[in-house]
Amino acid sequence: MKLKLLKYHIKNAITENPSIYVLIVISQIIAIVGVLFLYGVFGSYLMRLEQLDMDSYEIGATFEDAKWGELQNIFPESLNEIENIDYVFVGGVNKEIPISSHFEYENGIMSQSQTVNKNAKIMEGRVLSGEDYQQQSKVTYSNNGVGVGEKVKIGNTTFEVVGTDEVTKGGYEIPFNSDIGDVTMCVIVVNFKELPKQKDYLVLKNTLEQAFGDRVLVDEFEIKEENEIIEIRTIITITVVVGIISALNVCLLFGYIISRRKKQMAIYGTVGMSKGKRMLINQLEIVMVTVLSLGTGELFFHVVLRKIILEIYDNIERLYGFRMYGMVFLIYFVCTLAVTNIMLRLVNKDNLSELLRRSKGD
Repeated sequence: MKLKLLKYHIKNAITENPSIYVLIVISQIIAIVGVLFLYGVFGSYLMRLEQLDMDSYEIGATFEDAKWGELQNIFPESLNEIENIDYVFVGGVNKEIPISSHFEYENGIMSQSQTVNKNAKIMEGRVLSGEDYQQQSKVTYSNNGVGVGEKVKIGNTTFEVVGTDEVTKGGYEIPFNSDIGDVTMCVIVVNFKELPKQKDYLVLKNTLEQAFGDRVLVDEFEIKEENEIIEIRTIITITVVVGIISALNVCLLFGYIISRRKKQMAIYGTVGMSKGKRMLINQLEIVMVTVLSLGTGELFFHVVLRKIILEIYDNIERLYGFRMYGMVFLIYFVCTLAVTNIMLRLVNKDNLSELLRRSKGD
C-alpha cells in the first residue's frame, strides 16, 4: 500500500511539475560534475605548488662596493609597491663581522620580523622588537662573545647588546633603520608569504638598479608554470561559483515543490496518515530523484568528461578512484537530505487543521 502510494505520489508530482523536475535533475548533474571537476583541478593545483622551488618565494640581490645607508635611502618606501612581503633580510659586513637585519614592512610601519623572532633561540636577554624600530634604538643581539648590557661599535654607532642567541653566531642583528654609517652591504633577500608576481620582481629590480647601477646583481626570477597556476585559480573560482549556484537552485526547486504540497499533505492527514509518514513520502521522493541525478552525473563525468580533463591535467589520474566517487556522492547526498528535511519540517510544522486552512487559502 505504501509503495503504491509513493508511486502515485511521484507520478502525480512529475505530471504536475515536469519542467521543475527536469530543472532539478539538470541542476544536480551540473552541481555534482562541478564538484568532481573542482576536486581534480584543485588537486592538480596543489601538486603544481609542491613542484615549485622554494626559492620562488624569494627575490634576492647581491652588491659590490655598496653601503648600508644607500639602501636605507630607498627602503622601505619602495616596498609599498610590492605585495605579500613576509620579511626582508639585509646582510652586511663591518670589520669582517657579519651584520644583519630581518624586518617586515606593512601599512607604512617597519618592525622586526616576527617570522625570524619565532625561530630565534635566545640564550639570554631578548630579541629585537617593533618598538626598537619605531624608536630607532641602538640595540643588538648576537652570539659574538659579548654579554647582555655590554656595548659594541658597529660602523660609527655604539650599540647595546640586549640579547644573545644560538643562531646569530659571530655577528650582530640590528634594526635596519639604525644609523650605522658606511657599513658595507652585501646582500638582500625579500621573502614572500605567497608566490611573488612578475610585477613585484620588476619593481624591486628597477628600484635597485636605478639606485646602485652595475654594483647590484638581482637574481633571475622565474616561477615555473606561473600562467598555468593563475589559470587554475581562475577555473577553481568559476567552478565554485557554478557549483554553489547549482546547489542553491536545487534547494530552491525542491522548496518550491514542497511548498505546493500543503493541500495534498492535508488530504493525506485527513485519511489518517501521520505527520512523520507524510514527511517520509516527500523525503523518499527527494531521495529517488537525488540518487538518479547524482548517479547519472558521476557516470557522465567518469565516462565522458574525465578523459578530457586528464588530457589537460595529466597529474591527477590517481585522484579519481571509486572511493572518491563514493565520498563525493555521500557528502552531496547527505547535504541535500539535510537541507530538504529542514524545508519539510517548516512546511509541516502546523497542525492538520491549520494546514487545511492554509491549503484552502492557497
